[in-house]
Amino acid sequence: ILRLINHLDFFIQREAMRCVANFAGSHRFRQYVVKEGGVETVTVAATTSGGIDVLRDSARAFSSFSIDNATRSIMIAQEVSKVIFKLSKSSDSQTQRFAALALCNICLGTLNQRETVVKQGVLR
Repeated sequence: ILRLINHLDFFIQREAMRCVANFAGSHRFRQYVVKEGGVETVTVAATTSGGIDVLRDSARAFSSFSIDNATRSIMIAQEVSKVIFKLSKSSDSQTQRFAALALCNICLGTLNQRETVVKQGVLR
């Protein structure tokens, strides 16, 4: 499914991202998606796709990923918060909502993680 997110056909991308966001929302499957490179794949899709559906589900996946402490650390280390911040400026209100939730979840991390997020320039 992760490979299909980079497919040339937009409809396949959209459905693959929707599946990944659904799996990320499941505490049983989230760890497997992350282990297979889900954070990296969603990050690339969120920066390269122009489809509002793909961006919305990217923000939804990030909001689910950011709940888990270990995944939050991965996201902060990869500076995913910058991508989420850009998603929060979307014209789509649902994308804004999921991106804001992801940013809030990221800010729930340790003091060191919060300082890193501030240094990344997301919280001004």
